[in-house]
Amino acid sequence: MTEEAEKTRFQTISVPDAEVAEWYAVGWSYVGMDDSSPDHSVIAWELGGPIVAPFSEAMRIAEANAALGGNR
Repeated sequence: MTEEAEKTRFQTISVPDAEVAEWYAVGWSYVGMDDSSPDHSVIAWELGGPIVAPFSEAMRIAEANAALGGNR
């Protein structure tokens, strides 16, 4: 398998570096730095089955803040 095919074999997403540990705790694997987005890392879902996302108070606040249009 080529390196490019290996990179796209699993579901991958880019997340803020500060959230990598939360994603890792629910089964995601660290792939590397996201060269296209500062302070972000690429993670991969390799477990099969339904994909899960972490739920934390900090993430919930960030999502609510974004929905309100930023820093208010």
